[in-house]
Formats: sequence, C-alpha cells, structure tokens
Amino acid sequence: MRIPLALLAAATLCADVVEQGPKDSPPSGLLAGVARASIAPPVGIAHLNWGSQTHVEAEAIDPAGMFATAIVLSDGKQKFAMVDVDALFVRGAREIIERASQRTGIPAAHIRLAATHTHAGTGFSGGKGPVGTDSSSMRG
Repeated sequence: MRIPLALLAAATLCADVVEQGPKDSPPSGLLAGVARASIAPPVGIAHLNWGSQTHVEAEAIDPAGMFATAIVLSDGKQKFAMVDVDALFVRGAREIIERASQRTGIPAAHIRLAATHTHAGTGFSGGKGPVGTDSSSMRG
C-alpha cells in the first residue's frame, strides 16, 4: 500500500495558515491542519486479510470507505504529524516516515504513522496469493 505523501504535505501546509476559534478569543498559539484521502481498493483486488476467508477477490467496497488521514499540529516552533491508514498494517513504515520527514521538514521523531488494523482492505501474502503472483519484485 502506498500512502500519498501529498496527504501529509497538504496537512503540513494547512498547519501554517490560520488559527480558528471562538470569536474574540485570544489566540492559543496552536495551529492545526487536516487532510484526508480515499484509499478504497477497487472491487476484484486481492483480499486476503483473514484466516476464514471464503474468496480471494474483493466482492464489494466497504460502505464506510477506507481512508488515509493526517493531522499536523504546530505551536509555531515545531510540528508533529499523525497519520492513520485504514489498512491491516503499513509495510515499510520507517522508510515512509523518513521520506515524509525529508519532504515536509518535520523531524522523523515527530511523525506517527499507524494502521487501523482493518481486515476489510487489500492484502497480499506470498503463501496465500493471489495464485501466480510473483512477490519477488514487490516492495514492502
């Protein structure tokens, strides 16, 4: 699964814009930006995320949808990003965080990347398939 780095970049840019709050309230100094992107897989993609499955290909799309959501918080001096992905897990999370850090300027230690651990999404397993798929060229 590829997480759109543009999602994190969009939230980062929003965190620099303006604080919104109750009318006539003093500014708190907290800035925040949020971005969300749909990562819903197409019907027919490999769907292998549970042990009691009765099919290999997805038969429908979850009506609630599947998303990657990022929030970036800043106090004007430093930024912290949290990214949640509707997926079983995130392969290569450390590399994704490092790349996001390079592109956004947010220190890697200030980026949290997590999966909701849903079994409703796509999946690939060298042991389960899809049958005939060569995993040697896939990056995790």
